[in-house]
Amino acid sequence: MKGKPKYYTANDLEQLAVISNWRGSGNADDPLIIDSFSHFEEIFTIQNSELHIHVQSTQFKKKGYKILQNLENCKYITFQDCAFDSPISLYNCTDITFEYCNIDNIILSKSSHNFFKENVIKKIIIFSSWGNSFINNQLSQDSKHQIEFWNLHRKVLRRILFFILFGVLISFPIFYTVSILIGQNFLFYFIILIFFTLFILYGINISRRTKPNEII
Repeated sequence: MKGKPKYYTANDLEQLAVISNWRGSGNADDPLIIDSFSHFEEIFTIQNSELHIHVQSTQFKKKGYKILQNLENCKYITFQDCAFDSPISLYNCTDITFEYCNIDNIILSKSSHNFFKENVIKKIIIFSSWGNSFINNQLSQDSKHQIEFWNLHRKVLRRILFFILFGVLISFPIFYTVSILIGQNFLFYFIILIFFTLFILYGINISRRTKPNEII
């Protein structure tokens, strides 16, 4: 199968909703129900969408079906009882739900607070993604290791940041003492240290606020 994926934005989906007679308006109380992908290109990506969308009982397969390749900058999309036998990637996505799906390969990149319930997942690849919930899924051993690795990575990163912060704080009196002894003005270096300290504190705050990926 060749060719680049066709990109569909929220505006494109709203136009397709009229053509395809999909039910719903795309808001939280009346989600857009996509029950046919006949007007989509063979390989496609959904990007920049915050429409509330439900996709049910759809096959995304390599032969004879449409292939959803990527979700980029998306929220509020739910897949129920769907099958994916080609890789699907989530980039910078939040509040995406997969329930009762068969997934061969899923890639999470900079995606957080997504929900996976009672799926069969053969392979997960995770990059900088936190706070995702995996509830009662059938996960391969490699997938479990991926989730555990990124949880460990989060803890190690926070410890490294604390260690760097400790070193920076210790350097303040050292720089001050040296500046007095040699009669040099180290104000410029103090300013750099202050900004560096604020940057480290910001990183620690972000790492503390992010939740680990949970397997329940």
